[in-house]
Parts: sequence; structure tokens; C-alpha cells
Amino acid sequence: MNDVLDDSTEVSVTLGVVQRTESDLTNTVSGARLEDSSSTLTLSSNNTSHVSLSGLVATMVKETELYDRLAVQPDASEGQIKKAYRKMAMKYHPDKNAGDPEAEEKFKSCSEAYEILSDEEKRTMYDRVGLKGMKEGGGGMDPNDIFSSFFGGGFGGFGGGGGRSRGPRKTRDVVMALQLTLEELYNGVTKSMRVTRKTLCKKCKGSGSKSGKSTTCPTCQGSGVRTVLRQFGPGMMARQQVACDRCEEGEIVTPGDRCLECHGAKLVESKKILKVEIDKGTKEDKKIVFRGESDEAPGYVAGDVVFVVKEKKHAVFERHGIHLVMEKTIPLVSALCGFSFTVKHLDERVIHVSHPAGQVIKPDSLKELVNEGFPIFTRTYEHGSLFIKFNVTFPDTVAPKALTALRANLPDALAPAKKTEAMQSSVLQDTDISRLKNQGSASGGYGNAYEDSDSDDGGRDGGVQCAQQ
Repeated sequence: MNDVLDDSTEVSVTLGVVQRTESDLTNTVSGARLEDSSSTLTLSSNNTSHVSLSGLVATMVKETELYDRLAVQPDASEGQIKKAYRKMAMKYHPDKNAGDPEAEEKFKSCSEAYEILSDEEKRTMYDRVGLKGMKEGGGGMDPNDIFSSFFGGGFGGFGGGGGRSRGPRKTRDVVMALQLTLEELYNGVTKSMRVTRKTLCKKCKGSGSKSGKSTTCPTCQGSGVRTVLRQFGPGMMARQQVACDRCEEGEIVTPGDRCLECHGAKLVESKKILKVEIDKGTKEDKKIVFRGESDEAPGYVAGDVVFVVKEKKHAVFERHGIHLVMEKTIPLVSALCGFSFTVKHLDERVIHVSHPAGQVIKPDSLKELVNEGFPIFTRTYEHGSLFIKFNVTFPDTVAPKALTALRANLPDALAPAKKTEAMQSSVLQDTDISRLKNQGSASGGYGNAYEDSDSDDGGRDGGVQCAQQ
């Protein structure tokens, strides 16, 4: 699977090993975010397939205040949250409600809610500890969760856990980098990602057989694992459990009863187009989660497909949070006498930049264009600044006629030093940094001055040895 993804790139989501994960449950809660166990998949052939997943995923939430601000349920998808925010942001935007403090407060309130709920990690933290808990540092983990995470599940006889995982079994999440240009992050963009995944066979409903029945594996007696003896050394034998190589989780399908669609595999390959919406000002490393869009498997809840935003390097601009930085090289005459130039921005606007004569631009000077930086996420009507770093180039030579005028007009010229007969004359020569680093042979200019400075004592071996105390 490639890390660099573009429009219409085919993403192969292949289930490696299904894994058991624990749901994020909290004992004391005031609400619950529920994800329905059914999912509708739109295939690239425009056919629609309804896949039934066993079980119900329930992620408990401590409070619903932020969901209430956007008028959505705690089980709302990322797309529903985004749609609700856009509706409220348009309604209460300061530009449409000038001088209305109540509308401004509601706009800030829904923006704060969206900033948290649109970020997968922040949303999970909010669901677990609430808004107050996030502001206080995100504490408040249930003691049972601490015990379970430390020992890998419950403890036999305590809390009825019996060492079993409390959540439904879930297939592996698939995480991929989504490479985006600065233009796409500045203006916003929608990427179409074609995903290839394994889904339950519709014909046999994931049973793998025509009759819909399966047979208990006689090799492992339905456990899915078998015990083998392994030799670890001379006379040393140990019992080890390995996955049964005859069945799949303790069940087999007789050859004559195998499904004609999946040939007994229970799964078929499906394709789906995922629309990845990138808002203006989206930050790098933001995670965009498509719940339940990873591979399916019998008896498992489908995992998630997660896209992680990555910025591509830009030829002109470098992003620093909400600010942009660029470099501009100008000649010495422009640094002294003023200049103007144009900059093509990320939204195709052309900005005319000017600097008055007489105000000298020094080498490595930094100038700022206010409100010409990156849009601020959730407040896209506000922007950071564009900072321009100036590199000043000097001429290699100056015409003799110009020297007198330069000395007369430029301040603080060095007065010529008087030379006496006792002084040694020396002329500056062109060089580069490599000469400073060269400590080599005489052909490099300096010889091995430091290698043999102690050779007069007759050798390095033996003699008195000293150590600092």
C-alpha cells in the first residue's frame, strides 16, 4: 500500500490478522455514543450491498454538551458533525451578524465544539472525561480500565471478567498517509479515494456454505487452536498453542457445500469510493476517520480506515502553523533605494509588495504581511501572517567613478588605517568554508600539525598515565 495518495488512487485495505480490542467504556456516564451494527456499502459498479455486522459498538460518553452545541447525537459521524457545523457557522458568522454579541458568542461556541469533535483523539478524550476534564488535564480514568490495560483484560473471579475482553472483536484499523499540497490545505479540497476491502459474502451471508451451516473442526474441536509439542533443546520439550491449519476459528465447510460466490472463504473483494473532505486550514497530522470501513470478518466488527494528513513541500512557501514564510533575494541597490515585486499566493491571488526608498533592507531582515498567512482552522475568515526573509546580494566589483559618490553618501565608512614600516602587508583572498574544515596534508595547506606533536617522547605506548579526579 502506497503512502502517497492522490485522487482516484486505489487503496488496497487487506486484513492481516484480526485483533481483539477493548471498547472505551466508563462506569459513570451521562450519555452514550452508539454506532449501528449495520453498514451500507456503495460499490464502484454503482450497486448497493447491505452488510450485516454482528454486535453493537457502544462507546460511552461522559457528557453531551459539545454535541448539543452542534445539535447532533453522540453517535454522529464525522460527516454529520461537519455538516452541522457548517450550517451553524453560516448562520452565526460575525460577517452576517455585525454588532450582535449573542450571535458572536454562539459562533465561538460551535467553533470550539467542532474543533474538538472533528479531531479523533480530542473527541475520544472528551467522550471519556468531558470538557472540564480536558481543561484539567484529561484525568479520571476508571480504575478497572487501568487494571485491564495493565494486565490485559479482567482477572478471574473479579468483576465477572474472567480474563475476557469487554469489547466486541474488531478487525485491524488501516492507517494511511494522505499527501496534500499547501494549495489544497489553504483552499480546502475533497479527495476521492478508491478503497478495496474484504466484505462478508452476500450470497452465503458470511457462512461460506450454500446451506448456511458449518461443521465443527475435528482437529481442534472448534477451538481454532491446537496444542503441539516443540523441542527447545536436548531433552527439553514444551507445549505450545498454534492456530489450527485446517479450519478458520474452529469451523470448516465441506467441499460439496461451499458457496459458489466466495468458494467457502466467507469474504469477497469489494470496492468503494471514500470522499475525504479537507477543510481550509487543516493542520498536518490531523486524522480523518471512516468508521467501519476496514475489512470485515465473520464474528468481528469492521475496523476503521484512517487518513493522516501530510504536507507536501512547496517551492515558495513554508508553513509554520497559521503563518507562512518565504524568502526573497534582492540586489544591494534595491535594498538601499527601495523596490516592488509581486507574489502569487496559494489561492491564485497576486499580491503587489513594495518598500519605500531610503528605508534600508539589511541582509536576513524579516518583514511581515499581516493577514496573508494560513487560514485558521474553524475560523477561516481569519488568517495568520506572511513573513518574508530578505537575502541581499552584493556586487563583485564597483566602478571607480561610483566609489567617490558612495563614500560621500553612505555613513560610517571606515577611515583608512595608517601603515608604518613595522607593519606587515597582507591582502585578502577569496576562500570558502571547506578551507576552514581542512586539517589535512601539506597539499591542503596545513600539514598534519596535531597528529605527531607528541612523538618526541619515543612512542605512545607505556609511560605515566594520568586520569582526572
